Amino acid sequence: TAVLGPNGAGKSIFLQTINGLISIQSGRLTFNSMEKNQEIRKQQALVFQNPVLLRRTVMANMQFVLNLRNRESNQLLKNILDKVGLEGYEKKSARLLSGGEKQRLSMARALVVNPHLLLLDEPTNNLDPASREEILAALGEYQGAVVLVSHDVGAVQALKPERVLLLPDGDEDLWGNQYLELIALE
Repeated sequence: TAVLGPNGAGKSIFLQTINGLISIQSGRLTFNSMEKNQEIRKQQALVFQNPVLLRRTVMANMQFVLNLRNRESNQLLKNILDKVGLEGYEKKSARLLSGGEKQRLSMARALVVNPHLLLLDEPTNNLDPASREEILAALGEYQGAVVLVSHDVGAVQALKPERVLLLPDGDEDLWGNQYLELIALE
C-alpha cells in the first residue's frame, strides 16, 4: 500500500500509529486475527526504528537482529548483506559507513527479521543512486506486505503497490498510474 498526501497530511504519524509508537486518539486498529499482535509490533519496531549500532561492525549489527530472533547462520546474514550491496563489509565498523550504506544496513537488518509487514517512511531519501537501486532491488524480492510513504515516484513504481491510501481524508483505492502525478506533486 502506498500512503500518499501532501506534506503535513499525517503520513508519518499514520505509520507511527500502526507501529504503536503513537496512541490512537479514536477508532480502532485491528490486525489479521491469525497473526500475533505483539510479535508483529515488535518486528515493525525493528523495521521502523532500525538504528545502526555505530560501535559494532556490520556483521555484529546483523547478528544483533539474528540473536533477537534466534535465526539461522552467518551465511544467511552474508546473503542478505549481498542483496543490499554490502558484500564484503562484514568486518567494517558501522561508524565508517556512508549515509547510504547505513540505510542499506538498516534495510538488511529489517529483511533478516522477515516480518509480515514492513512500514517504510521515505526509505530512499538522501540515498546515492547505487544505494537507492540496491534497496529497491532488495525490497522487490520481499514477500510480505509493505506500507510505503514516499515522494520518490520510482520507488513507488518499483514496489508495485496494490492499494493507495490518500491522506488527510483517509480515502482508499486500488493503485493506478493516475496516482503517479500526486506523488510528484507532494
